[in-house]
Amino acid sequence: MKHLRFLKDNQVHYGMLDGEIVYHCESPFKGPSGKGKPAGLLKEVKILSPCDPTKIICAAKNYPWGENPSKSPRPVLFFKPPSSVIGPGENIVYPSSSQHLIFESELVVVMGKAARNVPSKDALKYVLGYTCGNDVTAYDFIQRDNSTFYGKSFDTFCPLGPLIETDLDPDDTTIACRVNGTVQAGGSTKNKYYSCAELVSSISEIMTLLPGDIIMTGTPDIGTINRGDLVEVDIDGIGVLRNRVV
Repeated sequence: MKHLRFLKDNQVHYGMLDGEIVYHCESPFKGPSGKGKPAGLLKEVKILSPCDPTKIICAAKNYPWGENPSKSPRPVLFFKPPSSVIGPGENIVYPSSSQHLIFESELVVVMGKAARNVPSKDALKYVLGYTCGNDVTAYDFIQRDNSTFYGKSFDTFCPLGPLIETDLDPDDTTIACRVNGTVQAGGSTKNKYYSCAELVSSISEIMTLLPGDIIMTGTPDIGTINRGDLVEVDIDGIGVLRNRVV
């Protein structure tokens, strides 16, 4: 099932996508929802970020590349602010104070139920589905400060979308990132050190995950982006998230 949020006639709606037709539905974060009346063709509505999270928790060093040659004793986690979220087609704003922006294409877990102290074996029962994300980062700030706060918290630094796919094996799909049509990075989610279930379980030991909260599960690789670039995060089974850098 493919869930999305969309704007039509200046109102925000929840919907389901069936082929190229968007159907109205109730919020999937309030429980199971059936398909309602047609809202129109996909090309006729403006697709928004698929959820409105209260928390964005990100996994760092969760793939074996570069400075991450081995699995950490526990997941390495940090926050991005909800104010950093943008949807498909919205612009990533290059901060005037940064000289080096990078993409981090990621599979994103979207919570469907409140979760607290959930064991790994049950963790995915609390997940609604999965979407594409881009953990945009001012990399020079990370190197300067040795902290995620300044480099990852800017407005527009968390593109999400285009939809939430409920029928997906999150630990066996592929991620690719294209810049101006050329593949710049990619990999398989099989290579994550910590599975999606393990991340949900670990985080739920510390805090309650609420419906609509998201977990960005790490990137298989990074790459530089510049003003004017079109960045596409493509995850098999979900779709393509497109955003331009301005």
